[in-house]
Formats: sequence, structure tokens, C-alpha cells
Amino acid sequence: MEGIFLVIIREYKPSDLDQALILMKDYSRLLGVKEFDELDAKKTIKLRALTPEFHTLIAELDGKVVGICFADIERNALTGDYEGLIKNTIVDANYQRRGIATKLVEKGFKILSHSRIEIIRVKVHEQVKPAIKLFQRFGFKLEGSVMERDVIDIREYNPRDFKATVELLKVYSDTVGVPFNENEWAKTMKERIYNPKCRQLVALHNETKKIVGICFLTMYKSIAGPTVGVISHAVVHPAYRNRGIGRSLLIRGVDILSILNVGKIRITIPTEISETDSYFRQVGFKQTGYLLTKRIG
Repeated sequence: MEGIFLVIIREYKPSDLDQALILMKDYSRLLGVKEFDELDAKKTIKLRALTPEFHTLIAELDGKVVGICFADIERNALTGDYEGLIKNTIVDANYQRRGIATKLVEKGFKILSHSRIEIIRVKVHEQVKPAIKLFQRFGFKLEGSVMERDVIDIREYNPRDFKATVELLKVYSDTVGVPFNENEWAKTMKERIYNPKCRQLVALHNETKKIVGICFLTMYKSIAGPTVGVISHAVVHPAYRNRGIGRSLLIRGVDILSILNVGKIRITIPTEISETDSYFRQVGFKQTGYLLTKRIG
């Protein structure tokens, strides 16, 4: 217990940078970040040091930086009120369970309490969920959950994507029971690429950049007058479903067609996947008709 009394909690100074980066890198690894961006972290720390509303607190023990904590004052974008925020409380793994995190939070709480703000918020990552008890000892109450999702990279199709999209279209064809012809698909894509009324979107896996989804956008003039934008062939590879990729393709398609000033946006749902009706209703679609087909021969 003697080491606890030797801990100094103070504001960050430039000579702390290298040791602070080590702590931040270890913390990023704990949170599942595979590639730590040291350059970006340096910019963040240096910018914080120049911002009066941001307090970067350092725990020092025998001349070594063993902990760090951010205590910030931010403005609520909705109410305009200033609020306190405590986040990124990090302690070197070799010095945990010595009360250092408690001392960092105490200091942050004290600074923010003297800043004429009415509320202090704390963000605790799932990987360090036990830290909730630490903040509850300071009177914090659990009011909600923080949820995140990866950003899905969506861009327009280009000819180099042909082979990667063939597999997706084969999967789609198997699902709806329509034979797939790769040669005809190649002709179709060449026609669509040079047709200003057609767009093709592809979704990429964040890490591998492999194409895992595709969606077609087509515009045509309706006999009733307004231009109709059609979203079709929204396909996601089975191995990457239930990750929000299909929804992201759909939303991007709606955004693009809206910018192009279409009067209506239409989508047809095959009966084989009609269980996804609710999915499309959630993003504003409503049923307006039916599609019937008959095979000849």
C-alpha cells in the first residue's frame, strides 16, 4: 500500500508524450484496435494540451507515467449547456489495483466540479465494464448503453470489380431461383456503366476490402409523370449478413436517388425473401402493389 502515497496526479506536460503513447497503445489493444495510429494519437495529445477545456491528467509514480485520464468540458449540441466528460482512464497493467484509477477520477471530478457545469458524464467501454463500480462510488448512476458499429465502405462499381461481383450475383440467383449467365452479366454491366440513368454500388469489408455487397440503382420516367428511382438486386454475401451491410446499401441508394431528384423510390421484394418486408418498412417504404410473372415454354 505504500506505493499509493507516492502517486502524483497532475496535468500533462510535453515530456510525458512518449510514455503516454505507450499507455494509449496498450489501451487500444485492449479495446480490440488492431492498428494503433501513433501519429494521430500524438496530434490528439498535443491538441488537447492547447485546449483550455481539455484536461489530460497524468498519474506519476517514481518519475514514471503509470496512468492517464481525460477530463473535458464540452457543449451539448442540443441544449447548449456545458457538460463535463471523463473518459479514457488508463492505468499501466503493472500498477493496477493500487488505487491509481481512483485518484485520477477524483482529480478529474474535482476539476470539473469547479467549472460551473451541472452534469458530468462518463464513458466506460465494454472491455472495462468493472470500472462502472468505481464511478458509482463517486455518485454516478448508470443511465444508458453506448452502442457502436463499424463504418461500411460503400462506393460506385468500376470494371475491375467484375470478378468479385460474379460470386455475389450467383448467390442472389440461387436465392430467387433465376439462372445466372456470366457472359450476359458482363454485357449488362458494360451497358449500365455508360448509362447515366444507372448506378451500381458495392460494399467493401472494412479490413480486407473484399466486395461483400452490391446494389443497383436505375431511373426511368413514369407514365404518370414523375421520375422513378428503382433500387434492385441488393445482395450481401451470406458470410457477411446481419452486419448492417444491406441496410447501408439501401440507405446510400436512397440518398443518391434523392439527390438526383426522383419523385418516387421503388423496390421489389421477391416472395422468396418476403420476410425482409419489415426491414424495408423501417426505412420508409410502404407496399403499393404486387409483381406477377409467368414463364413461357
